Amino acid sequence: MREIVHLTPKNLPITTRTSTMWRRGRPRDLDLGGRRNGRYPHFMEKEIFEQPIALENAMRGRFSEDQSTANFGGINLTPR
Repeated sequence: MREIVHLTPKNLPITTRTSTMWRRGRPRDLDLGGRRNGRYPHFMEKEIFEQPIALENAMRGRFSEDQSTANFGGINLTPR
């Protein structure tokens, strides 16, 4: 359906190619009890320090045997 949603504290406009629909925002309680920060005082700090490992995992299996060429199949970017 290709919708774009812009969240604000008070409303929720949903835009498509032909129209915009408005939904009223409702507060939700988030259960953050299951998160694990480990040795980091904040979850954001944990995410920052885990970036090298996440990047390595994302790149795994995408290089040629001799490590000279990367294959990023599925992205298919063009200059345009």
